[in-house]
Amino acid sequence: MKNFLHLLIFTVVGFYITNLFLGSGYKTGSEDEFPSDWFFRQRAYPTGHIPMDKYFSAVEKKNRMM
Repeated sequence: MKNFLHLLIFTVVGFYITNLFLGSGYKTGSEDEFPSDWFFRQRAYPTGHIPMDKYFSAVEKKNRMM
């Protein structure tokens, strides 16, 4: 009985630690639908905006490559 209790506690603590470190790294589907902030800042540097026609032509070009 004592070994079972130790095993149970070890298992629960192990799952907690695993979720603590790995659980926050998952993305939801909505995060992948739009350009990330990094994407925006990198491409909008001098003017502060991305011309939408250029953005959509780049997406079409990427889709043709795939």
